[in-house]
Amino acid sequence: MRPLFPLLLPICVTNLLASELATVFILAIVAVVVLVVVFGGTRYVRREERHPAPVDDDRLKRLEQAVDAIALEVERIAEGQRFTTKLLSERRAEESPARTAAKEPARQEPPSNKPND
Repeated sequence: MRPLFPLLLPICVTNLLASELATVFILAIVAVVVLVVVFGGTRYVRREERHPAPVDDDRLKRLEQAVDAIALEVERIAEGQRFTTKLLSERRAEESPARTAAKEPARQEPPSNKPND
């Protein structure tokens, strides 16, 4: 049997299994997708370089104010967390001696089997 594409693909199609054909087909699709992504991506980047987005000073100032407000609120939250942690550690330190005394019963020595002299 003659090859399908004698110069480009010297493979006889009838000798290929269905899984081999599927593999070749999937690889061809992947190659096309990669080429489209690479060339399309570079084209998009070049277009963006030629026409950069305009900078809106008013919008930039509002964004800066919003970020400052968020930073202030995060600092308040962190301060509250530090305060709460301090209170809990102080409370635990005060209760610690009382807890250890309550948890550990008084030790009694077991009776010895030695006769008293």
